[in-house]
Amino acid sequence: MFMEAYQRLIRGSARLWSTDKGLSVLLVSLTLYIFVLSPLSRHYHVGKVVNVFFAAVLLSGLLGIAPSARLRPWMIMAAVSAVLFRWISQEKAVPLWFGLGYGCSSLFFGLSVIQLLARVFQRGPKTAHRVRGAVAVYLMLGLLWVSLYQLVEILSPGAFQFPDNPDGTPLPDTAQQSALIYFSFVTLTTVGYGDVVAVEPFARSLAVMEALSGQLFPAVLLARIVALQVSEEQ
Repeated sequence: MFMEAYQRLIRGSARLWSTDKGLSVLLVSLTLYIFVLSPLSRHYHVGKVVNVFFAAVLLSGLLGIAPSARLRPWMIMAAVSAVLFRWISQEKAVPLWFGLGYGCSSLFFGLSVIQLLARVFQRGPKTAHRVRGAVAVYLMLGLLWVSLYQLVEILSPGAFQFPDNPDGTPLPDTAQQSALIYFSFVTLTTVGYGDVVAVEPFARSLAVMEALSGQLFPAVLLARIVALQVSEEQ
Protein backbone atom coordinates (compact mmCIF):
# COMPACT_ATOMS: atom_id res chain seq x y z
CA MET A 1 0.00 0.00 0.00
CA PHE A 2 2.78 2.37 0.95
CA MET A 3 4.77 1.53 -2.20
CA GLU A 4 1.75 2.20 -4.41
CA ALA A 5 1.21 5.61 -2.81
CA TYR A 6 4.90 6.39 -3.19
CA GLN A 7 4.88 5.40 -6.86
CA ARG A 8 1.79 7.54 -7.50
CA LEU A 9 3.55 10.48 -5.83
CA ILE A 10 6.65 9.99 -7.99
CA ARG A 11 4.59 9.73 -11.18
CA GLY A 12 2.59 12.84 -10.27
CA SER A 13 5.77 14.76 -9.51
CA ALA A 14 7.31 13.69 -12.82
CA ARG A 15 4.22 14.84 -14.72
CA LEU A 16 4.31 18.20 -12.94
CA TRP A 17 7.94 18.95 -13.73
CA SER A 18 7.70 17.66 -17.32
CA THR A 19 5.00 20.23 -18.12
CA ASP A 20 5.00 24.03 -18.08
CA LYS A 21 3.51 23.96 -14.56
CA GLY A 22 7.04 23.47 -13.27
CA LEU A 23 7.83 27.02 -14.42
CA SER A 24 5.12 28.38 -12.12
CA VAL A 25 6.51 26.36 -9.19
CA LEU A 26 9.96 27.76 -9.93
CA LEU A 27 8.59 31.32 -9.88
CA VAL A 28 6.92 30.72 -6.50
CA SER A 29 10.12 29.32 -4.96
CA LEU A 30 12.18 32.24 -6.29
CA THR A 31 9.65 34.77 -4.96
CA LEU A 32 9.64 33.23 -1.48
CA TYR A 33 13.44 33.06 -1.36
CA ILE A 34 14.08 36.61 -2.60
CA PHE A 35 11.27 38.60 -1.01
CA VAL A 36 10.48 36.67 2.19
CA LEU A 37 13.30 34.50 3.52
CA SER A 38 16.29 36.68 2.60
CA PRO A 39 14.94 39.79 4.39
CA LEU A 40 14.07 37.65 7.43
CA SER A 41 17.64 36.34 7.61
CA ARG A 42 18.81 39.88 8.34
CA HIS A 43 16.82 40.11 11.58
CA TYR A 44 16.27 36.51 12.70
CA HIS A 45 18.49 33.46 13.08
CA VAL A 46 17.10 31.59 10.07
CA GLY A 47 20.38 31.11 8.23
CA LYS A 48 19.99 27.32 8.03
CA VAL A 49 16.41 27.67 6.82
CA VAL A 50 17.60 30.04 4.09
CA ASN A 51 20.29 27.55 3.09
CA VAL A 52 17.75 24.74 2.85
CA PHE A 53 15.43 26.89 0.77
CA PHE A 54 18.37 27.97 -1.41
CA ALA A 55 18.97 24.30 -2.16
CA ALA A 56 15.24 23.92 -2.91
CA VAL A 57 15.43 26.85 -5.35
CA LEU A 58 18.33 25.21 -7.19
CA LEU A 59 16.47 21.89 -7.26
CA SER A 60 13.28 23.47 -8.59
CA GLY A 61 15.42 25.24 -11.18
CA LEU A 62 16.93 21.97 -12.37
CA LEU A 63 13.55 20.22 -12.51
CA GLY A 64 11.54 23.11 -13.93
CA ILE A 65 14.04 24.11 -16.58
CA ALA A 66 14.78 20.54 -17.76
CA PRO A 67 18.23 21.45 -19.15
CA SER A 68 19.62 19.94 -22.33
CA ALA A 69 21.79 16.83 -22.14
CA ARG A 70 24.86 18.93 -22.95
CA LEU A 71 24.42 21.39 -20.08
CA ARG A 72 22.71 19.13 -17.53
CA PRO A 73 25.97 17.73 -15.99
CA TRP A 74 27.40 21.25 -15.64
CA MET A 75 24.24 22.56 -13.99
CA ILE A 76 24.03 19.61 -11.58
CA MET A 77 27.72 19.98 -10.69
CA ALA A 78 27.35 23.74 -10.17
CA ALA A 79 24.19 23.33 -8.04
CA VAL A 80 25.65 20.61 -5.81
CA SER A 81 28.93 22.51 -5.40
CA ALA A 82 27.13 25.78 -4.59
CA VAL A 83 25.09 24.10 -1.85
CA LEU A 84 28.09 22.26 -0.39
CA PHE A 85 30.34 25.32 -0.31
CA ARG A 86 27.49 27.34 1.20
CA TRP A 87 27.12 24.88 4.08
CA ILE A 88 30.89 24.57 4.55
CA SER A 89 31.31 28.36 4.71
CA GLN A 90 28.63 28.52 7.42
CA GLU A 91 30.75 26.21 9.57
CA LYS A 92 34.16 27.61 8.59
CA ALA A 93 34.15 31.25 7.53
CA VAL A 94 37.08 30.94 5.12
CA PRO A 95 37.11 33.36 2.14
CA LEU A 96 38.06 30.53 -0.22
CA TRP A 97 34.87 28.60 0.53
CA PHE A 98 32.76 31.72 0.13
CA GLY A 99 34.43 32.53 -3.19
CA LEU A 100 33.98 29.00 -4.56
CA GLY A 101 30.34 28.99 -3.49
CA TYR A 102 29.64 32.34 -5.15
CA GLY A 103 31.43 31.24 -8.32
CA CYS A 104 29.40 28.01 -8.55
CA SER A 105 26.18 29.94 -7.88
CA SER A 106 27.05 32.39 -10.68
CA LEU A 107 27.67 29.51 -13.08
CA PHE A 108 24.39 27.82 -12.16
CA PHE A 109 22.25 30.95 -12.48
CA GLY A 110 23.95 31.92 -15.75
CA LEU A 111 23.25 28.52 -17.31
CA SER A 112 19.74 28.56 -15.84
CA VAL A 113 18.93 31.87 -17.55
CA ILE A 114 20.03 30.46 -20.92
CA GLN A 115 18.12 27.21 -20.53
CA LEU A 116 15.03 28.85 -19.06
CA LEU A 117 14.80 31.23 -22.01
CA ALA A 118 15.04 28.25 -24.37
CA ARG A 119 12.27 26.51 -22.42
CA VAL A 120 10.01 29.58 -22.47
CA PHE A 121 10.39 30.15 -26.23
CA GLN A 122 10.35 26.54 -27.35
CA ARG A 123 7.65 25.39 -29.75
CA GLY A 124 4.20 25.01 -28.31
CA PRO A 125 1.39 27.19 -26.94
CA LYS A 126 2.56 30.23 -24.98
CA THR A 127 0.58 29.48 -21.83
CA ALA A 128 0.36 31.54 -18.65
CA HIS A 129 2.96 29.16 -17.18
CA ARG A 130 5.40 30.25 -19.88
CA VAL A 131 4.74 33.91 -19.06
CA ARG A 132 5.51 33.09 -15.41
CA GLY A 133 8.64 31.32 -16.62
CA ALA A 134 9.72 34.54 -18.34
CA VAL A 135 9.22 36.39 -15.04
CA ALA A 136 11.31 33.68 -13.35
CA VAL A 137 14.09 34.46 -15.85
CA TYR A 138 14.01 38.08 -14.65
CA LEU A 139 14.37 36.98 -11.02
CA MET A 140 17.13 34.55 -12.00
CA LEU A 141 18.97 37.45 -13.61
CA GLY A 142 18.80 39.32 -10.31
CA LEU A 143 20.24 36.33 -8.43
CA LEU A 144 22.98 35.93 -11.04
CA TRP A 145 24.17 39.49 -10.37
CA VAL A 146 23.90 38.92 -6.60
CA SER A 147 26.34 36.00 -6.89
CA LEU A 148 28.69 38.08 -9.04
CA TYR A 149 28.55 40.98 -6.57
CA GLN A 150 29.30 38.60 -3.69
CA LEU A 151 32.26 37.21 -5.63
CA VAL A 152 33.62 40.72 -6.25
CA GLU A 153 33.15 41.63 -2.59
CA ILE A 154 35.04 38.54 -1.42
CA LEU A 155 37.89 39.17 -3.91
CA SER A 156 38.02 42.91 -3.21
CA PRO A 157 36.66 43.67 0.29
CA GLY A 158 35.02 47.06 0.43
CA ALA A 159 33.87 46.96 -3.20
CA PHE A 160 30.42 47.95 -1.94
CA GLN A 161 29.55 50.53 0.69
CA PHE A 162 26.59 49.57 2.85
CA PRO A 163 24.62 51.91 5.13
CA ASP A 164 25.37 49.60 8.08
CA ASN A 165 29.14 49.81 7.56
CA PRO A 166 30.13 53.21 6.14
CA ASP A 167 33.69 52.59 7.34
CA GLY A 168 33.99 49.50 5.09
CA THR A 169 34.05 46.81 7.80
CA PRO A 170 32.75 43.46 6.48
CA LEU A 171 29.13 42.56 7.12
CA PRO A 172 28.07 39.07 8.26
CA ASP A 173 27.34 36.81 5.28
CA THR A 174 23.54 36.76 5.76
CA ALA A 175 23.35 40.54 6.17
CA GLN A 176 25.61 41.10 3.16
CA GLN A 177 23.54 38.76 1.00
CA SER A 178 20.29 40.45 1.99
CA ALA A 179 21.78 43.88 1.22
CA LEU A 180 23.15 42.73 -2.14
CA ILE A 181 19.83 41.15 -3.14
CA TYR A 182 18.23 44.51 -2.43
CA PHE A 183 20.96 46.33 -4.37
CA SER A 184 20.72 43.90 -7.29
CA PHE A 185 16.99 44.31 -7.85
CA VAL A 186 17.11 48.05 -7.25
CA THR A 187 19.78 48.19 -9.98
CA LEU A 188 17.96 45.74 -12.26
CA THR A 189 14.84 47.91 -12.16
CA THR A 190 17.02 51.09 -12.37
CA VAL A 191 15.39 52.57 -9.26
CA GLY A 192 18.74 53.43 -7.67
CA TYR A 193 18.07 54.73 -4.15
CA GLY A 194 21.79 55.17 -3.50
CA ASP A 195 21.91 53.68 0.01
CA VAL A 196 24.07 50.77 -1.17
CA VAL A 197 26.86 51.99 -3.45
CA ALA A 198 29.34 50.19 -5.70
CA VAL A 199 32.69 51.91 -5.16
CA GLU A 200 35.15 49.50 -6.80
CA PRO A 201 35.52 50.00 -10.60
CA PHE A 202 34.71 46.39 -11.53
CA ALA A 203 31.70 46.38 -9.20
CA ARG A 204 30.48 49.56 -10.92
CA SER A 205 30.90 47.94 -14.33
CA LEU A 206 28.77 44.98 -13.21
CA ALA A 207 26.12 47.37 -11.89
CA VAL A 208 25.96 49.17 -15.24
CA MET A 209 25.67 45.85 -17.09
CA GLU A 210 22.84 44.76 -14.80
CA ALA A 211 20.99 48.05 -15.31
CA LEU A 212 21.23 47.60 -19.08
CA SER A 213 19.97 44.02 -18.93
CA GLY A 214 17.14 45.13 -16.65
CA GLN A 215 16.02 47.66 -19.25
CA LEU A 216 16.32 45.36 -22.27
CA PHE A 217 14.67 42.29 -20.76
CA PRO A 218 11.13 43.67 -20.22
CA ALA A 219 11.26 45.69 -23.45
CA VAL A 220 12.29 42.78 -25.65
CA LEU A 221 11.72 39.34 -24.13
CA LEU A 222 8.66 39.83 -21.92
CA ALA A 223 6.93 41.87 -24.62
CA ARG A 224 7.71 39.12 -27.14
CA ILE A 225 6.30 36.29 -25.03
CA VAL A 226 3.12 38.25 -24.23
CA ALA A 227 2.65 39.15 -27.93
CA LEU A 228 3.02 35.49 -28.90
CA GLN A 229 0.45 34.47 -26.28
CA VAL A 230 -2.06 37.07 -27.50
CA SER A 231 -1.60 36.08 -31.14
CA GLU A 232 -2.14 32.40 -30.35
CA GLU A 233 -5.30 33.15 -28.34
CA GLN A 234 -6.68 35.15 -31.28
